[in-house]
Amino acid sequence: MVASSDIILIAFVCSFNGVLSAKYIFFEQKATWYEAKSICQNHGHMLAKVDSADDQQLINDSQIWKKGNIWIGLQRMRSEENFTIWVDSSPLQYDNWAEGFPGHDPGFNCGRVIPEDNTWESAECSTQETFLCQRTVYHPPNIVTMETKIKGLLLGAFLVGGMVVFLCLLLQMTCCRIRALDRIKQNLNNETDKTPII
Repeated sequence: MVASSDIILIAFVCSFNGVLSAKYIFFEQKATWYEAKSICQNHGHMLAKVDSADDQQLINDSQIWKKGNIWIGLQRMRSEENFTIWVDSSPLQYDNWAEGFPGHDPGFNCGRVIPEDNTWESAECSTQETFLCQRTVYHPPNIVTMETKIKGLLLGAFLVGGMVVFLCLLLQMTCCRIRALDRIKQNLNNETDKTPII
């Protein structure tokens, strides 16, 4: 169980809808890398990706590193010599490794930020550290498919056709009424024109 006092929101940024939200969430609770990954996922997030020098600067400026080593979402696959992907399988395009890291020591397969200079190092995944989660953004599935396009076109054609039929009926009824009134008036006029012969 994570106490709310163990959570610190950092790196406020503007999201697509203009609402302020935190990019990173720091947990002071100590956990192994796998436990940290699970806790982040249970909160709807993932272990943090540090994709750029700007992201690294956000972490540096927040001063959470004063709390000690911090797990981030780096893990080396057993079959690989180097760290090449983040926890979400995206490629590692930015790095901030400390000198001599990542090491090639067996078992040192998880990445963390170290407080001395905010660089990264590889460590044993079973080590208990504080950790940094990253908010994940929900991307709704693409619901516009060829099938939905066709259904939309058919529904649109049906609605337009229905309106045309309705308007025609409405106009015809009005026309019929006008014609009927004209006939009645004409009949009345014809009746009054016929004067009886006495």
